[in-house]
Amino acid sequence: MIQKTQSFYDLEQFLSSSLSSHYDLHIDLSYCQIGDHGVQSISSALKKCINLSTFRIDLGSNQISNEGVTALISALADLSNLSVLQLELYQNNISEICAQSLSCALKNLTKISILIINLGYNQIGSQGTLNLGSAFVNCNSLQNLTLQLNDNQIGSQGLQGLISNLTSCSNLTDLTLILYQNQIDDQSVSALVSIGENCSKLSSLTLDLGCNQICAQGVSHMGSTLAKFTHIKTLNLYLYQNKLGSQGTSCLGSLLKSCNNISKLNLSLDENQIGVQGISDLATSLAICNNLQNLAIHLNKNEIDDEGIRALISDLSECTNLCILELSLRNNQIGEQGVSGLDSIFLKYKKLSTFNIDLGGNQIGATGIQSLSTSIRNCSNLSNLTLALYNCQIGTQGVKDLPLACYSNLQSLSIILGLNQIDDVGVSNLGSALENCTILFDLKLYLGQNQIGDQGAQNLVLSLANCSSILTLLLEIEQNQLSEVGKTKLTYQILKFKRLAFKQISL
Repeated sequence: MIQKTQSFYDLEQFLSSSLSSHYDLHIDLSYCQIGDHGVQSISSALKKCINLSTFRIDLGSNQISNEGVTALISALADLSNLSVLQLELYQNNISEICAQSLSCALKNLTKISILIINLGYNQIGSQGTLNLGSAFVNCNSLQNLTLQLNDNQIGSQGLQGLISNLTSCSNLTDLTLILYQNQIDDQSVSALVSIGENCSKLSSLTLDLGCNQICAQGVSHMGSTLAKFTHIKTLNLYLYQNKLGSQGTSCLGSLLKSCNNISKLNLSLDENQIGVQGISDLATSLAICNNLQNLAIHLNKNEIDDEGIRALISDLSECTNLCILELSLRNNQIGEQGVSGLDSIFLKYKKLSTFNIDLGGNQIGATGIQSLSTSIRNCSNLSNLTLALYNCQIGTQGVKDLPLACYSNLQSLSIILGLNQIDDVGVSNLGSALENCTILFDLKLYLGQNQIGDQGAQNLVLSLANCSSILTLLLEIEQNQLSEVGKTKLTYQILKFKRLAFKQISL
Protein backbone atom coordinates (compact mmCIF):
# COMPACT_ATOMS: atom_id res chain seq x y z
CA MET A 1 0.00 0.00 0.00
CA ILE A 2 1.40 3.40 -1.02
CA GLN A 3 1.52 5.78 1.94
CA LYS A 4 0.73 9.46 1.48
CA THR A 5 3.57 11.86 2.22
CA GLN A 6 2.98 14.03 5.29
CA SER A 7 4.70 17.41 4.78
CA PHE A 8 5.40 20.04 7.44
CA TYR A 9 6.77 23.56 7.01
CA ASP A 10 6.17 24.68 10.58
CA LEU A 11 7.95 23.23 13.60
CA GLU A 12 5.02 23.42 16.00
CA GLN A 13 2.66 21.75 13.55
CA PHE A 14 5.01 18.79 13.26
CA LEU A 15 5.54 18.51 17.00
CA SER A 16 1.77 18.47 17.61
CA SER A 17 1.02 15.92 14.87
CA SER A 18 0.26 12.23 15.38
CA LEU A 19 3.90 11.13 15.37
CA SER A 20 3.40 7.37 15.43
CA SER A 21 1.15 7.52 12.34
CA HIS A 22 3.87 8.85 10.01
CA TYR A 23 5.24 6.46 7.41
CA ASP A 24 6.42 8.91 4.75
CA LEU A 25 7.52 12.17 6.39
CA HIS A 26 8.83 15.41 4.86
CA ILE A 27 9.96 18.36 7.02
CA ASP A 28 11.19 21.59 5.41
CA LEU A 29 12.41 24.21 7.89
CA SER A 30 15.23 25.63 5.78
CA TYR A 31 16.24 29.23 6.50
CA CYS A 32 14.04 29.32 9.61
CA GLN A 33 16.84 29.93 12.15
CA ILE A 34 15.55 27.23 14.48
CA GLY A 35 19.04 26.67 15.93
CA ASP A 36 20.12 23.78 18.13
CA HIS A 37 17.08 24.04 20.38
CA GLY A 38 14.67 23.53 17.47
CA VAL A 39 16.65 20.55 16.17
CA GLN A 40 16.63 18.96 19.61
CA SER A 41 12.82 19.27 19.68
CA ILE A 42 12.63 17.54 16.30
CA SER A 43 14.97 14.81 17.52
CA SER A 44 12.82 14.07 20.55
CA ALA A 45 9.72 13.86 18.37
CA LEU A 46 11.42 11.53 15.87
CA LYS A 47 11.90 8.91 18.55
CA LYS A 48 8.11 8.53 18.54
CA CYS A 49 7.93 8.11 14.74
CA ILE A 50 8.42 4.37 15.05
CA ASN A 51 6.86 3.46 11.70
CA LEU A 52 8.89 5.69 9.39
CA SER A 53 10.08 4.14 6.14
CA THR A 54 10.74 7.38 4.25
CA PHE A 55 12.14 10.51 5.89
CA ARG A 56 13.15 13.76 4.20
CA ILE A 57 14.26 16.76 6.25
CA ASP A 58 15.67 20.12 5.13
CA LEU A 59 17.38 22.13 7.88
CA GLY A 60 19.67 24.14 5.63
CA SER A 61 20.96 27.53 6.83
CA ASN A 62 19.68 27.32 10.39
CA GLN A 63 22.74 28.16 12.51
CA ILE A 64 22.90 24.57 13.72
CA SER A 65 26.07 23.48 15.50
CA ASN A 66 27.54 20.07 16.29
CA GLU A 67 25.33 19.83 19.39
CA GLY A 68 22.07 20.06 17.45
CA VAL A 69 23.17 17.75 14.66
CA THR A 70 24.41 15.15 17.13
CA ALA A 71 20.95 15.03 18.73
CA LEU A 72 19.29 14.61 15.33
CA ILE A 73 21.68 11.87 14.29
CA SER A 74 21.09 10.02 17.54
CA ALA A 75 17.36 9.94 16.77
CA LEU A 76 17.98 8.79 13.20
CA ALA A 77 20.00 5.82 14.40
CA ASP A 78 16.84 4.34 15.97
CA LEU A 79 14.76 4.53 12.76
CA SER A 80 15.74 1.03 11.72
CA ASN A 81 12.93 0.63 9.15
CA LEU A 82 14.06 3.52 6.97
CA SER A 83 14.51 2.70 3.29
CA VAL A 84 14.67 6.31 2.07
CA LEU A 85 16.56 9.09 3.87
CA GLN A 86 17.21 12.65 2.71
CA LEU A 87 19.20 14.82 5.09
CA GLU A 88 19.75 18.47 4.10
CA LEU A 89 22.14 20.24 6.50
CA TYR A 90 23.89 22.70 4.17
CA GLN A 91 25.11 26.11 5.38
CA ASN A 92 25.31 25.39 9.07
CA ASN A 93 28.21 25.15 11.53
CA ILE A 94 28.96 21.45 11.27
CA SER A 95 32.45 20.01 11.69
CA GLU A 96 34.13 16.63 11.30
CA ILE A 97 32.79 15.47 14.69
CA CYS A 98 29.25 15.31 13.31
CA ALA A 99 30.43 13.43 10.24
CA GLN A 100 31.71 10.73 12.57
CA SER A 101 28.37 10.58 14.43
CA LEU A 102 26.45 10.42 11.15
CA SER A 103 28.65 7.56 10.01
CA CYS A 104 27.80 5.58 13.15
CA ALA A 105 24.08 6.19 12.69
CA LEU A 106 24.10 5.10 9.05
CA LYS A 107 25.70 1.81 9.99
CA ASN A 108 22.50 0.98 11.90
CA LEU A 109 20.21 1.78 8.96
CA THR A 110 20.79 -1.40 7.00
CA LYS A 111 17.58 -1.22 4.94
CA ILE A 112 18.30 2.10 3.22
CA SER A 113 18.17 1.89 -0.57
CA ILE A 114 17.98 5.63 -1.32
CA LEU A 115 20.23 8.04 0.58
CA ILE A 116 20.68 11.79 0.01
CA ILE A 117 23.04 13.75 2.25
CA ASN A 118 23.75 17.45 1.74
CA LEU A 119 26.49 18.87 3.97
CA GLY A 120 27.55 21.62 1.59
CA TYR A 121 29.13 24.78 2.97
CA ASN A 122 30.17 23.39 6.33
CA GLN A 123 33.56 22.53 7.84
CA ILE A 124 33.72 18.77 7.39
CA GLY A 125 37.32 18.71 6.18
CA SER A 126 39.28 15.69 4.94
CA GLN A 127 39.02 13.76 8.22
CA GLY A 128 35.26 14.27 8.42
CA THR A 129 34.91 13.00 4.87
CA LEU A 130 36.93 9.92 5.74
CA ASN A 131 34.72 9.33 8.78
CA LEU A 132 31.54 9.73 6.75
CA GLY A 133 32.82 7.40 4.05
CA SER A 134 33.36 4.57 6.52
CA ALA A 135 29.57 4.31 6.87
CA PHE A 136 29.21 2.92 3.36
CA VAL A 137 31.28 -0.20 3.90
CA ASN A 138 28.23 -2.16 5.07
CA CYS A 139 25.50 -0.45 3.02
CA ASN A 140 24.68 -3.50 0.92
CA SER A 141 21.11 -2.39 0.17
CA LEU A 142 22.07 1.03 -1.14
CA GLN A 143 21.06 1.58 -4.77
CA ASN A 144 20.77 5.35 -5.08
CA LEU A 145 23.29 7.64 -3.35
CA THR A 146 23.70 11.43 -3.47
CA LEU A 147 26.49 13.08 -1.47
CA GLN A 148 26.78 16.85 -1.55
CA LEU A 149 29.99 17.98 0.15
CA ASN A 150 30.78 21.14 -1.79
CA ASP A 151 32.99 23.79 -0.18
CA ASN A 152 34.10 21.65 2.75
CA GLN A 153 37.87 21.65 2.21
CA ILE A 154 37.89 17.88 1.85
CA GLY A 155 41.03 17.95 -0.30
CA SER A 156 42.68 15.06 -2.10
CA GLN A 157 42.98 12.87 0.99
CA GLY A 158 39.29 13.20 1.78
CA LEU A 159 38.24 12.31 -1.76
CA GLN A 160 40.48 9.27 -1.95
CA GLY A 161 39.20 7.96 1.38
CA LEU A 162 35.58 8.53 0.41
CA ILE A 163 35.94 6.74 -2.91
CA SER A 164 37.77 3.84 -1.28
CA ASN A 165 34.78 3.21 0.98
CA LEU A 166 32.16 3.72 -1.73
CA THR A 167 33.55 0.77 -3.65
CA SER A 168 31.82 -1.48 -1.11
CA CYS A 169 28.42 -0.34 -2.39
CA SER A 170 28.31 -2.97 -5.11
CA ASN A 171 24.54 -2.61 -5.71
CA LEU A 172 24.63 1.09 -6.60
CA THR A 173 22.77 1.97 -9.78
CA ASP A 174 22.66 5.75 -9.35
CA LEU A 175 25.53 7.79 -7.86
CA THR A 176 25.81 11.57 -7.48
CA LEU A 177 28.88 13.25 -5.94
CA ILE A 178 28.76 17.04 -5.60
CA LEU A 179 32.31 18.04 -4.69
CA TYR A 180 32.90 21.45 -6.22
CA GLN A 181 35.25 23.95 -4.55
CA ASN A 182 37.21 21.44 -2.46
CA GLN A 183 40.88 21.80 -3.44
CA ILE A 184 40.83 18.52 -5.38
CA ASP A 185 43.85 17.99 -7.65
CA ASP A 186 44.87 15.70 -10.52
CA GLN A 187 46.25 12.86 -8.43
CA SER A 188 43.17 12.38 -6.24
CA VAL A 189 40.88 12.11 -9.29
CA SER A 190 42.56 8.81 -10.12
CA ALA A 191 40.79 7.26 -7.11
CA LEU A 192 37.55 7.35 -9.09
CA VAL A 193 38.78 4.37 -11.12
CA SER A 194 37.98 2.02 -8.27
CA ILE A 195 34.27 2.93 -8.42
CA GLY A 196 34.08 1.76 -12.00
CA GLU A 197 35.85 -1.47 -11.13
CA ASN A 198 33.61 -2.36 -8.17
CA CYS A 199 30.23 -0.71 -8.83
CA SER A 200 29.45 -2.60 -12.01
CA LYS A 201 25.67 -1.97 -11.82
CA LEU A 202 25.93 1.80 -12.14
CA SER A 203 23.70 3.15 -14.90
CA SER A 204 23.67 6.83 -13.87
CA LEU A 205 26.66 8.85 -12.66
CA THR A 206 26.89 12.54 -11.73
CA LEU A 207 30.27 14.05 -10.82
CA ASP A 208 30.50 17.74 -9.95
CA LEU A 209 34.19 18.61 -9.63
CA GLY A 210 33.92 22.25 -10.60
CA CYS A 211 36.10 24.99 -9.09
CA ASN A 212 38.95 22.65 -8.21
CA GLN A 213 42.53 22.26 -9.43
CA ILE A 214 42.10 19.65 -12.15
CA CYS A 215 44.34 19.89 -15.23
CA ALA A 216 44.89 17.72 -18.31
CA GLN A 217 46.58 15.00 -16.26
CA GLY A 218 43.56 14.73 -13.99
CA VAL A 219 41.29 14.32 -17.02
CA SER A 220 43.54 11.50 -18.18
CA HIS A 221 43.06 9.74 -14.84
CA MET A 222 39.33 10.33 -15.13
CA GLY A 223 39.34 8.73 -18.54
CA SER A 224 40.57 5.49 -17.04
CA THR A 225 37.56 5.74 -14.77
CA LEU A 226 35.09 6.28 -17.61
CA ALA A 227 36.43 3.25 -19.44
CA LYS A 228 35.33 1.09 -16.50
CA PHE A 229 31.73 2.32 -16.58
CA THR A 230 30.55 0.07 -19.37
CA HIS A 231 26.89 0.11 -18.27
CA ILE A 232 26.52 3.86 -17.79
CA LYS A 233 23.58 5.31 -19.70
CA THR A 234 23.41 8.73 -18.02
CA LEU A 235 26.56 10.77 -17.35
CA ASN A 236 26.63 14.29 -15.89
CA LEU A 237 30.19 15.58 -15.69
CA TYR A 238 30.81 19.07 -14.33
CA LEU A 239 34.40 20.33 -14.65
CA TYR A 240 33.76 24.07 -14.87
CA GLN A 241 36.40 26.51 -13.63
CA ASN A 242 39.31 24.10 -13.62
CA LYS A 243 42.45 24.18 -15.78
CA LEU A 244 41.69 21.70 -18.53
CA GLY A 245 42.87 23.76 -21.46
CA SER A 246 42.80 22.44 -25.00
CA GLN A 247 44.82 19.35 -24.10
CA GLY A 248 42.55 18.32 -21.27
CA THR A 249 39.42 18.76 -23.38
CA SER A 250 40.91 16.73 -26.22
CA CYS A 251 41.80 14.01 -23.72
CA LEU A 252 38.28 14.03 -22.30
CA GLY A 253 36.85 13.66 -25.78
CA SER A 254 38.99 10.67 -26.68
CA LEU A 255 38.11 8.97 -23.42
CA LEU A 256 34.37 9.43 -23.87
CA LYS A 257 34.61 7.10 -26.86
CA SER A 258 34.66 4.16 -24.46
CA CYS A 259 31.22 5.07 -23.07
CA ASN A 260 29.33 3.45 -25.91
CA ASN A 261 26.08 2.94 -24.02
CA ILE A 262 25.53 6.55 -22.95
CA SER A 263 22.19 7.92 -24.10
CA LYS A 264 22.18 11.08 -21.93
CA LEU A 265 25.31 13.23 -21.52
CA ASN A 266 25.73 16.57 -19.77
CA LEU A 267 29.17 18.21 -19.95
CA SER A 268 29.92 21.46 -18.13
CA LEU A 269 33.32 22.84 -19.13
CA ASP A 270 32.83 26.57 -18.51
CA GLU A 271 35.90 28.75 -18.00
CA ASN A 272 38.62 26.27 -18.94
CA GLN A 273 40.47 28.14 -21.71
CA ILE A 274 39.48 25.55 -24.28
CA GLY A 275 40.91 26.13 -27.74
CA VAL A 276 39.68 25.27 -31.22
CA GLN A 277 41.52 21.95 -31.24
CA GLY A 278 40.07 20.92 -27.90
CA ILE A 279 36.53 21.64 -29.04
CA SER A 280 37.03 19.84 -32.34
CA ASP A 281 38.46 16.74 -30.66
CA LEU A 282 35.64 16.68 -28.14
CA ALA A 283 32.94 16.93 -30.79
CA THR A 284 34.62 14.32 -32.99
CA SER A 285 34.54 11.87 -30.12
CA LEU A 286 30.90 12.58 -29.32
CA ALA A 287 29.98 11.83 -32.92
CA ILE A 288 31.08 8.24 -32.31
CA CYS A 289 28.63 7.83 -29.39
CA ASN A 290 25.88 6.37 -31.54
CA ASN A 291 23.39 5.91 -28.70
CA LEU A 292 23.34 9.57 -27.66
CA GLN A 293 19.80 10.92 -27.56
CA ASN A 294 20.12 13.74 -25.01
CA LEU A 295 23.20 16.00 -25.11
CA ALA A 296 24.03 19.19 -23.20
CA ILE A 297 27.39 20.96 -23.58
CA HIS A 298 28.25 24.07 -21.55
CA LEU A 299 31.25 26.00 -22.88
CA ASN A 300 30.64 29.48 -21.46
CA LYS A 301 33.57 31.90 -21.15
CA ASN A 302 36.10 29.86 -23.10
CA GLU A 303 37.28 32.41 -25.68
CA ILE A 304 35.60 30.41 -28.45
CA ASP A 305 35.59 32.19 -31.82
CA ASP A 306 33.85 31.53 -35.13
CA GLU A 307 36.34 28.83 -36.06
CA GLY A 308 35.74 27.05 -32.77
CA ILE A 309 31.95 26.94 -33.05
CA ARG A 310 32.15 25.83 -36.68
CA ALA A 311 34.36 22.92 -35.62
CA LEU A 312 31.90 22.02 -32.87
CA ILE A 313 28.89 22.17 -35.16
CA SER A 314 30.52 20.25 -37.99
CA ASP A 315 31.27 17.22 -35.82
CA LEU A 316 28.08 17.32 -33.76
CA SER A 317 26.08 17.04 -36.98
CA GLU A 318 27.03 13.35 -36.98
CA CYS A 319 25.04 12.72 -33.77
CA THR A 320 21.94 12.01 -35.81
CA ASN A 321 19.99 10.18 -33.07
CA LEU A 322 19.71 13.26 -30.86
CA CYS A 323 16.24 14.13 -29.60
CA ILE A 324 17.37 16.82 -27.13
CA LEU A 325 20.30 19.21 -27.68
CA GLU A 326 21.49 22.03 -25.42
CA LEU A 327 24.41 24.28 -26.37
CA SER A 328 25.53 26.95 -23.92
CA LEU A 329 28.14 29.26 -25.46
CA ARG A 330 27.60 32.43 -23.47
CA ASN A 331 30.26 35.17 -23.31
CA ASN A 332 32.64 33.92 -25.98
CA GLN A 333 33.87 35.60 -29.17
CA ILE A 334 31.30 34.25 -31.62
CA GLY A 335 30.10 36.42 -34.47
CA GLU A 336 27.59 36.09 -37.28
CA GLN A 337 29.90 33.86 -39.32
CA GLY A 338 30.17 31.29 -36.55
CA VAL A 339 26.39 30.89 -36.26
CA SER A 340 25.97 30.38 -39.99
CA GLY A 341 27.14 26.77 -39.82
CA LEU A 342 24.25 25.57 -37.69
CA ASP A 343 22.27 24.53 -40.76
CA SER A 344 24.54 21.47 -41.10
CA ILE A 345 23.17 20.20 -37.78
CA PHE A 346 19.48 20.65 -38.43
CA LEU A 347 19.52 19.18 -41.89
CA LYS A 348 20.53 15.86 -40.29
CA TYR A 349 18.62 16.05 -37.00
CA LYS A 350 15.37 14.46 -38.06
CA LYS A 351 14.53 13.32 -34.52
CA LEU A 352 15.32 16.54 -32.66
CA SER A 353 12.33 17.71 -30.59
CA THR A 354 14.04 20.01 -28.06
CA PHE A 355 16.74 22.58 -28.82
CA ASN A 356 18.17 25.07 -26.32
CA ILE A 357 20.94 27.45 -27.33
CA ASP A 358 22.52 30.24 -25.28
CA LEU A 359 24.61 32.71 -27.28
CA GLY A 360 24.31 35.58 -24.81
CA GLY A 361 27.13 38.09 -24.70
CA ASN A 362 28.37 37.31 -28.22
CA GLN A 363 28.33 39.59 -31.27
CA ILE A 364 25.71 37.74 -33.28
CA GLY A 365 23.95 40.79 -34.73
CA ALA A 366 20.87 40.81 -36.95
CA THR A 367 22.64 38.90 -39.72
CA GLY A 368 23.62 36.14 -37.32
CA ILE A 369 20.03 35.85 -36.09
CA GLN A 370 18.84 35.46 -39.66
CA SER A 371 21.29 32.59 -40.19
CA LEU A 372 20.30 30.97 -36.89
CA SER A 373 16.61 31.22 -37.72
CA THR A 374 17.08 29.78 -41.20
CA SER A 375 18.98 26.84 -39.72
CA ILE A 376 16.36 26.04 -37.07
CA ARG A 377 13.62 26.19 -39.69
CA ASN A 378 15.04 22.98 -41.15
CA CYS A 379 14.13 21.08 -37.98
CA SER A 380 10.56 20.11 -38.73
CA ASN A 381 9.86 18.10 -35.55
CA LEU A 382 10.93 20.79 -33.06
CA SER A 383 8.38 21.17 -30.25
CA ASN A 384 10.49 22.82 -27.51
CA LEU A 385 12.80 25.76 -28.24
CA THR A 386 14.89 28.10 -26.08
CA LEU A 387 16.77 31.00 -27.68
CA ALA A 388 18.95 32.83 -25.15
CA LEU A 389 20.26 35.88 -27.00
CA TYR A 390 20.87 38.38 -24.21
CA ASN A 391 23.14 41.27 -25.27
CA CYS A 392 23.76 39.97 -28.81
CA GLN A 393 23.30 43.31 -30.63
CA ILE A 394 20.43 41.97 -32.71
CA GLY A 395 18.24 45.11 -32.68
CA THR A 396 14.78 45.44 -34.14
CA GLN A 397 15.81 43.88 -37.46
CA GLY A 398 17.05 40.76 -35.69
CA VAL A 399 13.71 40.31 -33.94
CA LYS A 400 11.91 40.68 -37.25
CA ASP A 401 14.03 37.87 -38.72
CA LEU A 402 12.93 35.37 -36.08
CA PRO A 403 10.68 33.18 -38.26
CA LEU A 404 8.45 31.98 -35.45
CA ALA A 405 5.62 31.50 -37.89
CA CYS A 406 7.58 28.64 -39.46
CA TYR A 407 7.74 26.66 -36.21
CA SER A 408 4.29 25.16 -36.55
CA ASN A 409 4.95 22.31 -34.11
CA LEU A 410 6.22 24.47 -31.22
CA GLN A 411 4.53 23.76 -27.90
CA SER A 412 7.04 25.40 -25.54
CA LEU A 413 9.05 28.53 -26.36
CA SER A 414 11.49 30.62 -24.31
CA ILE A 415 13.09 33.71 -25.84
CA ILE A 416 15.66 35.82 -23.96
CA LEU A 417 16.23 39.11 -25.78
CA GLY A 418 17.31 41.46 -23.00
CA LEU A 419 19.73 44.33 -23.74
CA ASN A 420 19.35 44.21 -27.51
CA GLN A 421 18.14 47.74 -28.46
CA ILE A 422 14.69 46.43 -29.38
CA ASP A 423 12.07 49.17 -29.87
CA ASP A 424 8.29 49.27 -30.30
CA VAL A 425 8.48 48.12 -33.92
CA GLY A 426 10.61 45.11 -33.00
CA VAL A 427 8.42 43.93 -30.14
CA SER A 428 5.28 44.43 -32.26
CA ASN A 429 6.78 42.21 -34.95
CA LEU A 430 7.56 39.62 -32.30
CA GLY A 431 3.93 39.63 -31.15
CA SER A 432 2.63 39.23 -34.70
CA ALA A 433 4.93 36.25 -35.28
CA LEU A 434 3.76 34.56 -32.08
CA GLU A 435 0.17 34.65 -33.29
CA ASN A 436 1.13 32.05 -35.90
CA CYS A 437 2.34 29.51 -33.29
CA THR A 438 -1.07 27.90 -33.12
CA ILE A 439 -0.35 25.04 -30.69
CA LEU A 440 2.01 26.91 -28.35
CA PHE A 441 0.94 26.37 -24.72
CA ASP A 442 4.04 27.49 -22.76
CA LEU A 443 5.65 30.88 -23.47
CA LYS A 444 8.44 32.74 -21.68
CA LEU A 445 9.57 36.15 -22.96
CA TYR A 446 12.47 38.06 -21.41
CA LEU A 447 12.65 41.54 -22.94
CA GLY A 448 14.29 43.62 -20.19
CA GLN A 449 16.72 46.50 -20.77
CA ASN A 450 15.52 47.45 -24.23
CA GLN A 451 13.75 50.51 -25.70
CA ILE A 452 10.17 49.27 -25.56
CA GLY A 453 7.51 51.88 -24.86
CA ASP A 454 3.81 51.77 -24.04
CA GLN A 455 2.69 51.29 -27.65
CA GLY A 456 5.04 48.37 -28.36
CA ALA A 457 4.12 46.59 -25.15
CA GLN A 458 0.45 47.20 -25.87
CA ASN A 459 0.78 45.66 -29.34
CA LEU A 460 2.59 42.64 -27.90
CA VAL A 461 -0.14 41.97 -25.35
CA LEU A 462 -2.87 42.36 -27.98
CA SER A 463 -1.09 39.70 -30.04
CA LEU A 464 -0.77 37.42 -27.01
CA ALA A 465 -4.52 37.77 -26.49
CA ASN A 466 -4.96 36.08 -29.87
CA CYS A 467 -2.69 33.15 -28.91
CA SER A 468 -5.58 31.06 -27.67
CA SER A 469 -3.55 27.92 -26.96
CA ILE A 470 -1.17 29.51 -24.41
CA LEU A 471 -1.78 28.23 -20.88
CA THR A 472 1.38 29.40 -19.08
CA LEU A 473 2.92 32.83 -19.62
CA LEU A 474 6.02 34.50 -18.21
CA LEU A 475 6.59 38.04 -19.45
CA GLU A 476 9.51 40.19 -18.29
CA ILE A 477 9.77 43.78 -19.67
CA GLU A 478 11.63 45.50 -16.85
CA GLN A 479 13.93 48.49 -17.45
CA ASN A 480 12.31 49.67 -20.66
CA GLN A 481 10.45 52.91 -21.42
CA LEU A 482 6.99 52.07 -20.11
CA SER A 483 5.06 54.72 -18.20
CA GLU A 484 3.29 53.91 -14.94
CA VAL A 485 -0.05 54.30 -16.71
CA GLY A 486 1.13 51.92 -19.42
CA LYS A 487 2.24 49.34 -16.86
CA THR A 488 -1.11 49.47 -15.10
CA LYS A 489 -2.98 49.03 -18.36
CA LEU A 490 -0.84 46.08 -19.42
CA THR A 491 -1.29 44.34 -16.08
CA TYR A 492 -5.07 44.77 -16.30
CA GLN A 493 -5.16 43.37 -19.84
CA ILE A 494 -3.11 40.31 -18.97
CA LEU A 495 -5.23 39.60 -15.92
CA LYS A 496 -8.16 39.33 -18.32
CA PHE A 497 -6.52 36.27 -19.94
CA LYS A 498 -8.80 33.81 -18.13
CA ARG A 499 -7.45 30.80 -19.96
CA LEU A 500 -4.00 31.07 -18.32
CA ALA A 501 -3.26 28.42 -15.71
CA PHE A 502 -0.10 30.28 -14.72
CA LYS A 503 1.12 33.81 -15.36
CA GLN A 504 4.05 35.84 -14.08
CA ILE A 505 4.51 39.44 -15.21
CA SER A 506 7.46 41.72 -14.45
CA LEU A 507 7.11 45.29 -15.67
